This record gives sequence, C-alpha cells and structure tokens, in this order.
Amino acid sequence: MKRLGLVFVLLMVAVIAAPAGAQEQTGVLTGRITADGGEALPGVSVEIKGPSGTLVSVTDARGDYRFPRVSPGVYTITARLQGFQTYEASRVPVALGDRAILNVTLKISSVMETVVVTGERVQIAVGENSTAASMAAEQIALLPKGRDFTSVVAQAPGASNEAFAGGISIDGASGSENRFVIDGIDTTRPNDGLSGQGFITDFVEEIQVKSAGYSAEFGGSLGGVINAITKSGTNEFHGWLGGYFSSSSLNGDRRPIAYESWPGFYRTFDKDDESRFEPGFALGGPILKDSLWFYLGYSPTLRSIERTPYEKTTTAKQDITDHFFAGNIKGNIGSKLVFKVSANVTPSETDGNLPALDGSTPDDADLDVVSKFPTSSYSAYADFVPTSNFYVSGRVGLFETDTEITGIDAQNRMLFRNGVIPLPTTDPRYRPTGFATVPNDSFQSADEDNWKRTSAGIDANLFVTALGSHSFKAGVQYEKIENSVSLGENGNYFEVRWGLPDRFGMGVQGTYGSVGVRRFRTEGAAEASNVGLFIQDTWNIHPNLTLNIGVRTEQERIPNYGAQVDPTLPKNAIEFDFKDKLAPRLGFSWDVTGKQQLKVYGSYGTYYDITKLEMPRGSFGADRWIQHMYELNTLNWDTLFAACTRVDNTLGQNPCPTLVGHKARDLRAPGDPHDSIDPNLKPMENQEIQLGVDYQLTKNSVVSARYVNKTLKNTIEDIGYLVFLPDGSSEEQYITGNPGKGIVSGDPAGPIPPQAEAIRDYEAIELTFSRRFADSFSVRAAYVYSKLSGNYSGLASSDEFGRTDPNVARYFDGLVYGYDSKGKLVDGVLNTDRPHAFEVQGLYQASWGTNIGLNFSWASGSPVSTDGSYNGVNFFPNGRNDMGRLSSLTQTDLLLTHPFKIGGFDLEVSLNVLNLFDQDTVTRIDNVKYFDDVCDVSEECDGSNDWYFSDLVPYDYSTYMDANHASKNPLYGKPLTYQAPRTVRFGLKFVF
Repeated sequence: MKRLGLVFVLLMVAVIAAPAGAQEQTGVLTGRITADGGEALPGVSVEIKGPSGTLVSVTDARGDYRFPRVSPGVYTITARLQGFQTYEASRVPVALGDRAILNVTLKISSVMETVVVTGERVQIAVGENSTAASMAAEQIALLPKGRDFTSVVAQAPGASNEAFAGGISIDGASGSENRFVIDGIDTTRPNDGLSGQGFITDFVEEIQVKSAGYSAEFGGSLGGVINAITKSGTNEFHGWLGGYFSSSSLNGDRRPIAYESWPGFYRTFDKDDESRFEPGFALGGPILKDSLWFYLGYSPTLRSIERTPYEKTTTAKQDITDHFFAGNIKGNIGSKLVFKVSANVTPSETDGNLPALDGSTPDDADLDVVSKFPTSSYSAYADFVPTSNFYVSGRVGLFETDTEITGIDAQNRMLFRNGVIPLPTTDPRYRPTGFATVPNDSFQSADEDNWKRTSAGIDANLFVTALGSHSFKAGVQYEKIENSVSLGENGNYFEVRWGLPDRFGMGVQGTYGSVGVRRFRTEGAAEASNVGLFIQDTWNIHPNLTLNIGVRTEQERIPNYGAQVDPTLPKNAIEFDFKDKLAPRLGFSWDVTGKQQLKVYGSYGTYYDITKLEMPRGSFGADRWIQHMYELNTLNWDTLFAACTRVDNTLGQNPCPTLVGHKARDLRAPGDPHDSIDPNLKPMENQEIQLGVDYQLTKNSVVSARYVNKTLKNTIEDIGYLVFLPDGSSEEQYITGNPGKGIVSGDPAGPIPPQAEAIRDYEAIELTFSRRFADSFSVRAAYVYSKLSGNYSGLASSDEFGRTDPNVARYFDGLVYGYDSKGKLVDGVLNTDRPHAFEVQGLYQASWGTNIGLNFSWASGSPVSTDGSYNGVNFFPNGRNDMGRLSSLTQTDLLLTHPFKIGGFDLEVSLNVLNLFDQDTVTRIDNVKYFDDVCDVSEECDGSNDWYFSDLVPYDYSTYMDANHASKNPLYGKPLTYQAPRTVRFGLKFVF
C-alpha cells in the first residue's frame, strides 16, 4: 500500500503541475518466443539486466513479452522455460525511443543447457513507421563534433546545419520549427524556437532525432524533435577527470570582411588572441545496486579573448565563462516503478565587450559591460508498471532562462549604415561605412528577459489482444510559459545614410543624405498556456503488419502583452481550441519476409506549430519603436547628438527639433490585438507524406530508401499596410493573419494583385547505407536529392539570411513582396534549397588502439536572388534565383582518440578538427543591387500600391533604376560571408 501511495502522489504531482509534449527518456524491448515448430510459448520467464537494473517479464498466450519502459543502453537477456534450452543473449542494445524487437526460438531439451549468443539484435525496427536516428554516447564520443549536443544532429536523416535557416533544418523546415528536449523537458526557446540550453556532449547518453512520421504524442513541431538524455549511473562506479584546450593560434585564418568604403572593398584583420580551457569531471555509480544510481558531472568553459584593433596599441579583453552541470538520480522499485530526477544547470557570463576590428571604435567607448544568462532545467518522471499489459507514466519539469546586462552607460549611438561620407580620408571627421560610435553590445541594456516554462504530463498505456494485438496510449500534456522583459537600446540610436534618402521610402533627404533616430525597447510581461491531448494505437494486425493510428489535438492560448499596461484589453491575443488543431497520424510497417530483414513503411500526418512568442511580444504591446527621419545637412555628424533629446516612443514627439524635414513612422503601433487579427485565423500547419524501405543487406549493414513530401498548409504572419496620417507622418499597420487567406486575401480592383499566399513545398528522395561497428569499423553514408520551393522559408527567414523572428519576418510586410517587377507571383527555389547533398561518417579502430572518426559532407550551393525595395519593403524584382547558385559546399572533419593504460586508469588523448582543410567557400554574396528604394528615384511615387501596380508595373527593374540615377551598390554580386575557419581542440581524460 505504501508503494502504491508513492505512485499516486507522483502521478498527482504530474497532473496538477503546470506539460509540454510527451518526451521519451526510455525505450521498449519486446519480442515473441516460440518453439522449434513455430508455436507460441506462454509462461516463459524473461529476465533482462542492464541500465534499468534487473527486470522480469512473462510471455502471454501469444508468446509475447515486453519491457515497455527501459533506460537506453545494452542489456543481457535470459529466457527460461522448463523442458527447453535456456536462451541467453548479451550486448542487446535498446536506443532512446526505440522499439527493440528480439524474437527467440527455444529448442526442446531434456537436460539443463544454455544457448548463448552475442549481440543478437536485428537492425530493422519492423513495427515503426517514423524516421528517427539515435546516436549513443559511444558513437558520439568517437566522431568529430562541436561541444554542444546539437552539433551532432546533422548526422540524422534529413537534417542539416543551415545558417540561412536559423540553425538546424530538418526536411526543409527552418531552424525555428524544431523541439529541443533534455531529460524529458522542452528546452526550446519560447520566443524564437531555437535551442534554449547549451549542453556538452560529455554528459549525454543518447541523442534521438525524429524527422518524420512521429506519432500523435509528439506535437508543436513542423521540423523535428531533438531529444537528448544525460548519462546515468550503473552498478559499477565509472567516471572521468580531464579537459579540453584550444587556441586561436591553432585555428584557420580569419576570413575577409567586406568594406564598402575601403579600397578593394575587403579587409582581412589579424586573428584575436583566444584561448579556451574546459576542465571537468564526471562520476556515476550505485547508491543501492540494481535499485538506485547517481550521476554527477561538471565542466566549465573558460574563454579569454584579447583584441588589438587595426592601428591601435591598446588591447581589449573579454572573458566568457560557461558552466555545465548535470546531476541525476535514477532508480526502480522492483519491476513495477521506475523513476529519474534530473538537474541540468548551465549559466553563462560574459565580462567585457570587444571593440571593432577596424579600429573605428572610439578610445573612450565604454566596454566594461557584464552580460549574464542564467539557464537551468529540472525534471522528474515516474513509470508505474503494475503488469506487463499496462503502465502509467508521469512527468514534471521546469525550464528557465534569463538575460541580465549591466554596465551600459552610453546615451547615444551612431552608425554609418550606407554610402560614403564625402570627405577625404585625411579629414578628422572621416569615418568608413560601418563605423559606430559605440559597439552595439555596449548599447543594449537588459534588466531582465526571464522565460519560465513549467510543464507536466501523464499518459496511460494498455496492451490488448483482439484482432491481433494493440498497444493503446493516451495522454494529457500541459505547459505554462511566463515572460517578464525589460531590454533594448539604452538611448538614441542614430542611423546615417550618406547621399541617400531614408530607408523607409518616406522621401526624406538633405544635402548630405538622411539620418534616422529611434530608441527600440521591449517592456512587459505575459504568460501563455498549452494543453495537448492524444490517443494512439499500435495495431499489430498480423505478425508481419503493423498499423500506427493516432490523433492529437491542442488548446493554445497566445498572450497579449498590452493587457499588463491596459487592463481593459483582453489577456489573450489569440486562442486556438481543440477543434482548431486536430492532427491525425496514420502509418504502416510491413515486415515483407517475416524475418525482420525487409521492411516497407509509410506515413501520413498533420503537424501544427506551437506559436512562438516573438510575434505577440512584438505586435501586441511589448515592442516600442517609432522611427524619426530627418534631412542630413551637415558633415559635422558629431553635433547631431546635442540636437536631440531622448526618444520617448510617442508619435507626437519631435526629439530633434533643430533638424529639418522631420517625418515619423510608428513601426509598432499599439492597440487592441483583436482589431488587427483575422477572427478566423488558422494555426500554422504542415502536411506530411513519406514512404520508405529498409533492407538488411548483411548481418551488420542496412540499406534504405525514403521519399518524403512536406507541404505547408497555413502559416501566421503580420501583413503590413502603410497608413498616411493628416500631419504628414505615416505608420505601418499590420493584420495578423494567414497570408492570402481570410480577411487579408481580398479581391482588389484593377491591376492590384491579391495578397500572396504562403507557399513552401519540400520533396526529397533519400538513400542511406548504414553499417554498425564490427570488424573494427562502421560507416553511415547518405545521399539526398531534394527540392525546396515557394515564397516562404519558415519561422526563421532564409530571405533575411537566418533572421529568427517567427511570424513577424518581412515576408508579407507589403503587397510588393509577393511579386516581381513584371507583376508575377514570386514562387521559386528558396535560399536553403540544395538539390544534391551527400554525407558520410566513418569510424575505424586501428590494431594499435587509435580510433579515427571522420565526417565528410558535400552539398549544392545556395540560390541567390536580387533584392530590391519599394517604400521600405524588400522584394525580388527579377524573381528568385536570377543570380544563379553559389559554389557547392564541402567540409571534412576529423577526430583522433587514443587510450593509454596507466594502472587501473585509461588515459585518453584526443584531437578534434572541424574543417580539416580550412576550406573557405563563399556562403553568401551581396544581393542588393541599388541602395535606393524604387520610390526614392521617382517624383511621381506616393508610396501606395495603386501607384506601383497601376502606373509602374510591369517594368524592368535595372533599366528603371539606372534611368533614374539610382545609387548602385559596389558590393553587388561580391562575397559577404565565408565558410567558418578550421578549429582545433585537444582533449586529455583519465577514464575509470
């Protein structure tokens, strides 16, 4: 009774705590035991020993046994039945989230004898239709990688690291459309969808990447689910003591930096003097053998960077300290109750800012700034398994991160954004393009930006025999996200465009150009909540055929930050109910031969996003940004500071009354969000279809082929409209809607086209070969032929080269964005379209003990499209991909490790090299052809859609701009960024 009472308390805590999606921390081990003649054997005692201790199950009437919740790792399995040989298999692996199947045949025997096999494990999970990859600690340790756990994700099917997509792209989705999970807790950043907690691979037991076909218990992701679990203790004490070291002197050369105002346009500066030291330790072992274990690990990253800017004698220093702590206790009470409690604490602190490389930072600029980023996650789960046919799981967790920046004293900052100051370089007032009076990092203050996600979930699992066998699972998931924020520019930010009008198409231009003044701030607090419900059935219709059927639905509450300032406004800006987010999932898996050697599988599903909070924060009351524009009529730019008072973000203010030509635009006009939201708004939605085949070529190798198609059905974006006010000022007003649908679709009269719909379609054929480690080597190779097309790259915008402002990117800020200069809809290959991609990971263990790990990747270059602007809204005047593609991108990474025996210890020495050959392929070229806005070069332009589409379209963009003497960008078509330089890291560990 006491034990049941403990289970009840744990589950009640899971229910009443304030959950995210179900996140796996275990795997399943199951199988069928038959006699020589093929008949089922009920009553067989099956015992497993491994990371979950010793667990026992008994086969049912069909001969089936199952261990529904076991920790990932390697197990020894023993099957006993009187009158039959005892069967024992060692080194049977169970991966994170895996449904490992081990079928056993027992032979009749009149004597006590045992049949022992080694590594008895088929490589094809015949009951699964999801595309997933699991990378265990042993594999991670021996392949080249960065320090963070996300650096190995690109090794998974359909995954790649795309800077233009905001990070990890899975099956064409952007980096803001994944879910990141550590020890069962969603650590995705709530505002932008990126990974919210760094975590070093030394403490990781396994990483699982689900890219397609995942079941109804997983939601909130249009890309993939990236799930990591930390290491746990075992029945023996194990650990390590050591560290890593790297230095800039060992790394590759610094890449050139584009400078519009520099002869030849490019400058290459000396490398900073940087050192990086990462000491650490880990220890895990038993508290009670077979029942209770612990694990502790700590490793700080200590970085020191010294910079002596160009033609300067003073050296500036920056110290960065990242702490990584992992601790957990895992245990079981017999075979009935399994639990784990984890804490992962990863605070970071940066002491000091660095001046600009080119020496343009004034000597008196205040660089004594301290930035702190406290981050932590805590989790607990419990699985109660009263019988082999039923179990209940409960989870609770907390993820929290904050931003605190102190020491900001600057009251003004000026940036020379474009153009060249019309002065000789010998004039003391001369500064190059890109000059800033204060580094941006020394101008952005933050009292707080605290995010807290409290989550919990509970699900029940029932195994039933009827018309085959069923594994039913149903659950409820809940999470509450809280944000409190006060950050932004500490004072007035001045933006100078020499010889050019303002960049918003307002026509403000003086003798020497224009200057904009603003003070962008984010202030407020709000909370969001999400409830998820799911039910699914894994239906084994026939021993060879499995159907996976499920449905998921969610209730989502998206907050209104303005309600904190004005209590009469609604608390929630957007509400999606369960009926709005019904997500069916259907899949099948066919074991063609019945021998787990050839599997054909497929899936269909609908997937919805959990809305990131950058959009409500920016659009519904927290962001404040009024842009004031003035004529620039003096070359004494340093006198502008004294001409202005501090911007207070009210439209009626003129902060610089002595400057002329004042116009203002409110870029974050506040109000009741319901006045600017489509009342029939639909959530962001993807539809997915995949079909694949796996074939076990040899006992150690598998070849696979997969077709996948992911199509965007809806997204949410702010659709912009320019409203001119009676006083001559203007403001951008936005409707939050589904682009091209609902109230923003419209049917405008005359030549004005309708609002473009959001389009994204990804199709791919993926071929893989995987050979597990045997005979001293392993290999995984993959080739992907794909196409990613449309006009919308996702929540992270590749059109803006990796901007991560979900739902508020530039895509639909103006009608012109959706059309080229001929008035045709812009729909083509997106910036992260790579038709061909090949990668291979290999591991070889030499006879003398050295391990050699190698990664090689090759991918097609990115397409490039000319970028223009009309009335401050960017668009592609020549359509997409008019500038061709960049060169293909190739990289080779290497890891060498060698163990030395010293007494009872192993001394492990390692050398990790990323970009071994220091390749410097161009990754981005300047695609802006003219500095001027289309509206700036025409006296007839009034900034309206009527004028543009009625009087101008169709036109040839370059001819029109040249005829009107537009200012050309001298860097057009020239490189802006390059492949990252080679990095080298040494490691030394005592392992015991």
